[in-house]
Amino acid sequence: MASERRTKVKHLVVDANAFIRNVNLQEIGENIYSLPNVVEEIRDSATRQRLQVLPYKLRLDRTPTTESLCAVTDFSKKTGDYPSLSATDLSILALTHFLEREVHGNVDHLSVTPKQNAPLINPKRSGELTLIGGVRMPVVSNGSELDKFVDRSEDVPETEDARREAEEECLLKRIENVDIEDSGAEMENSSDAEVDSGEEEEHDDEGWITTDNIQDIKRTMGFGGITSQDEDMPLVACITSDFSMQNVLIQMGLKCLSMDGMCIRRAQTYILRCFACFQRTSEMTRIFCKSCGNKGTLKKVAVEIDENGEMKMFINFKKPINQRGLRYSIPLFRGGKHSNNPVLNEYQPRPQNKLPKKALRKLNALDPDYAAQDSPFSAKDVQSRAAMLDVRHIGAVKPGLDRDPYMNRVRTGNKKKKNRL
Repeated sequence: MASERRTKVKHLVVDANAFIRNVNLQEIGENIYSLPNVVEEIRDSATRQRLQVLPYKLRLDRTPTTESLCAVTDFSKKTGDYPSLSATDLSILALTHFLEREVHGNVDHLSVTPKQNAPLINPKRSGELTLIGGVRMPVVSNGSELDKFVDRSEDVPETEDARREAEEECLLKRIENVDIEDSGAEMENSSDAEVDSGEEEEHDDEGWITTDNIQDIKRTMGFGGITSQDEDMPLVACITSDFSMQNVLIQMGLKCLSMDGMCIRRAQTYILRCFACFQRTSEMTRIFCKSCGNKGTLKKVAVEIDENGEMKMFINFKKPINQRGLRYSIPLFRGGKHSNNPVLNEYQPRPQNKLPKKALRKLNALDPDYAAQDSPFSAKDVQSRAAMLDVRHIGAVKPGLDRDPYMNRVRTGNKKKKNRL
């Protein structure tokens, strides 16, 4: 006797957006997990009221291990999603990784590094060729004839002339095999279609999409859901609508569900592309380009990895480049222990912002010289230059230190009201 098909996820990890959208999680998973930090993020009063009367048991007692947290953090840095993930997001990913290890016993089936194979030919230049009027160009599959002339073992052809000759030779071969469309045959097909249209009107009531069959049609068309009727729901999965979290889950091999309870299988990553020297890097934490050294020229670009492992970039060339801060001269550099100078290159010396010894001194009641001190109470530094500049700890860097202070600020408010005063 065949075992029954599993229709629910055994262990379901839930992000905050699932609670906000009021997803019926009891219909998707059997055991619902989350973290206390996720519940604290919810500020909506209606959502917080729903959390008080949930129709299922929400488990907040499971905590991910340090090993799982380090694994998902390192993997997110490799995919380029680390800057877009918060500490709570990483904890949710780590909890999913921890439950996967607990259920299967190990994580050998999960990926350690993302699959990123760069395209060996330029997809923009080797894409669709110009169609010729009056003829029909045959459809060419992925293994086209152009692959015979372009060497895929190199990133680019040796010369521009060799690449152009390969494309021209491929175009000539395709033109020789074109089929000239017969206008008479088209007229006959159109007349037959008019005769058959009357018969099709009788069955016009069939095939409508309703609320009853919308989910079945989505699964049949393969919109990210489980299309096979014999495929079971995963044992461990995470439901979220955050794209960065989805990318990390999919590329690691963990199961990710949408708000409809359907498995998401399409992976997408991000890289940094310099619009000055056109170099690419997967180090998403970089501020300066490692090739040309410019600052602010690295832009986040979406990358899609297809079934063959080839990478394709999606660049919005119509989006204007932000030139804010380039109109006026930068301020004069100043010295000192706590200097506030714009950071212009990667190797520029920066202030260490060390706290004075008085601020680092802590009250120790077990100190043998405790009674001989000036005051038995802990001292708070309020007079040093570090305290005046609000230097909290060693190596603290306030946001905006490298910004030009003479940069124009966008002032908001009611200008008419100010003019009246």
